[in-house]
Amino acid sequence: MNYLARVTTLIPWHYGIGKPSNQKWMQQHFQNIAYYIRERRRWLITPTETTLEDIRRDFRELAYLYLTGLYGNWQWQSFELETEIIKQTRFQKIQGTLIRFVGIILPLLIMAFYILFPDKFPNADAEILKNLPYIFIAWLLVSLDITLKLGVIESLTKLITGLKDLSK
Repeated sequence: MNYLARVTTLIPWHYGIGKPSNQKWMQQHFQNIAYYIRERRRWLITPTETTLEDIRRDFRELAYLYLTGLYGNWQWQSFELETEIIKQTRFQKIQGTLIRFVGIILPLLIMAFYILFPDKFPNADAEILKNLPYIFIAWLLVSLDITLKLGVIESLTKLITGLKDLSK
């Protein structure tokens, strides 16, 4: 049941919709279905006389939904999801920032050193040295995208997914 719930949350990624608000709505819709499945799993912990019949009925409806692809036929139910508010301490915030900083800067420094001083590496592969500036620039751009939360990588991923779907 947990596997089915996890796979259900991946279904929206198969459909690339341009607007982030539409994508968010789809993700919420399928997360609600996944929550519905996980709720049925909880019923197994404390069953009643009708638990088996109820689960069979609900999963027959879900099977029809998955087989036909008519995901919109699933009836919305309001779920009271418990939300945990996790507050980070100042130390945890500094630690997280430091880890991100090292994860971005350290590879850039290593590549820059490799580009500027290739003679320091006796076994330097010519192919690596030729492509390293491009890797350096790509890493820098990805780091900026993640740090500034520009969403360029996400947009490119959606574009590539859309192009892949068109080729089918």
